[in-house]
Amino acid sequence: MQAAFTPARVPVLVVSPYPDDHIQLGKFLLREGWEMRHVTTCEEAQIVLQRMPVSIVISESETAGVNWRKLLAAIQRVPFPGKPNLIVASVKADDRLWSEVLNLGGYNVLAKPFEPAEVLWVLENARVDSIRMIPELVCQESQRLSA
Repeated sequence: MQAAFTPARVPVLVVSPYPDDHIQLGKFLLREGWEMRHVTTCEEAQIVLQRMPVSIVISESETAGVNWRKLLAAIQRVPFPGKPNLIVASVKADDRLWSEVLNLGGYNVLAKPFEPAEVLWVLENARVDSIRMIPELVCQESQRLSA
């Protein structure tokens, strides 16, 4: 029998100047057991990314103080094994944005307002993908699933 997955050790950094984003995502993430950190600017996000490992970054697409392309560049400089997956959130989530995010190295796009099922599906897939990128985590995950 497989153990139930508890994502409490999976840190998600939310980067948005909008308090509603932090509140909505916080409700989804905390209810499901994810660890949420939040900041309002790219500069604050860069500090967090340099100081502690983060598995997933959810960023507002582009507003004052936040630019997802700048965050993607900051992710490439993360000093920890495995780079966080970047998920871009936008009220204008369309094929053009999705294509641009994927082509530049981002992970996915979330439409706003957030739908809980979509957010959790994207996060779970990003979590699994991030585990595959770090060999020692793949081994730990395999052991956990076989327990």
